[in-house]
Amino acid sequence: MQAMLLNGSALLNIYTSAAFLLQFYLTLLAVQNSRELPTITFALMQIVPIFIFLGAVLATLVVAASNPDLIHPTLTGMYCEIESSTLNITLTAVGLVGVLTTVSTKGEYLTGLTRAMQELPIVILLINLIRRRKSLHSPGLPAILRHPSVIPRAFGYTFVLFLVFVLGIASLFLKDSKTLSQVFDIVISVGSAVTAVVFATESDILKVWFFWRNLKETDIKEGVPTASV
Repeated sequence: MQAMLLNGSALLNIYTSAAFLLQFYLTLLAVQNSRELPTITFALMQIVPIFIFLGAVLATLVVAASNPDLIHPTLTGMYCEIESSTLNITLTAVGLVGVLTTVSTKGEYLTGLTRAMQELPIVILLINLIRRRKSLHSPGLPAILRHPSVIPRAFGYTFVLFLVFVLGIASLFLKDSKTLSQVFDIVISVGSAVTAVVFATESDILKVWFFWRNLKETDIKEGVPTASV
């Protein structure tokens, strides 16, 4: 069961991390353009990851039930995985189509490359955000964006993603390193916990994003959306 859920959880984590940063990025653009974002944008971002997750779980369930001999413990022994190249290629294609990211497989040359590609779009997005840093100080953004509680959560989440990116690159050159695999598994576990904390405590961040705000909470003054007090 753990192996069956693993692939689906990985895909869901990829989608949510991409959506997490994409929401923030689109919000900056919305503030700059002084307009609300289309409802369909955030609706799809909430619905699609769930269906992708369920689809991945269903696919792994069928493959694992049909070929139980494909389930093996990983090199570190921390969890089990399904060693099916067809399944891994399929899930990788789904990730690529969805958010230009991939889901990794172990023990192959493709492993490090796919792990790195998971975070590459996020790194590019962060660079673009830094280039647009002036919009962070736009008078249209609520002051809550600069609240101290937002900083450590956002930093912790981004730092874990950065570690995954670095480990993905390292695994290109150290493909058979048990130590590297153990570190990677630990970082993934911590990353899942950090992700849960970020999303469980993001109510203040959501007040900055326009996706889950009611129109009555937004005042339009001089063409710039601001949060009502």
